[in-house]
Amino acid sequence: MPTALIIGDSHVDHSPMAAEMKRLLEAKGLAVTVAGVGATSALTWLNQNPVCRPNRDWCVDVNTLPKRPDWLLVSLGTNDAANMAVSNGHPEPIVSNVRKLIARFAPKSSIWIGPPWLGDKVTYYTNQDNERLYAAAARAGVPIFDSRIPTRSFVEAGSGDGVHLGPVGQKAWAVAVVKEMQKKTIPWLPIAGVAVATFAAMYLLYTPRDRWFR
Repeated sequence: MPTALIIGDSHVDHSPMAAEMKRLLEAKGLAVTVAGVGATSALTWLNQNPVCRPNRDWCVDVNTLPKRPDWLLVSLGTNDAANMAVSNGHPEPIVSNVRKLIARFAPKSSIWIGPPWLGDKVTYYTNQDNERLYAAAARAGVPIFDSRIPTRSFVEAGSGDGVHLGPVGQKAWAVAVVKEMQKKTIPWLPIAGVAVATFAAMYLLYTPRDRWFR
């Protein structure tokens, strides 16, 4: 059975988004493990084990997570970009850390789920900071799913606290991520079927009829 591992920050820490992604992927036949830990960054996941919330009321032992999953979904970058904004830092180390984290799990396929659109309630960290992170990922050639697109309308409608969406918005975000996974999946079985049918048709077309029954 193919496997999917979802790791990340509060967006997938016992959240409606994570639950919806798990439900959708299990319906497609994947065995799904969710390991979200609030208030974490890519650097946290690289350097700490267990990975814990600041008050340590929830931790994940990285050694117990599936190795070499078919899919790795990394929901990180929100806390990274916020820390970058507060410290007047640069986005390139964040991109590098996510790249290293993905390499450590060595999945067959992966998606880096980038930060969502931010609401006006957030003052220390802005959409311009997110833009810097997305631009740095593009310059480094590191694929990142632009979560601002499926989340913006919900945030601007007042969903959530400005960083975390309400349940409806989170579920819509999960659906968008799973659709992105489908885009990255090569439909080799249908392609193989078409190829076989095409070969059979050509064989029948160009083979003398008296040979069909030999």
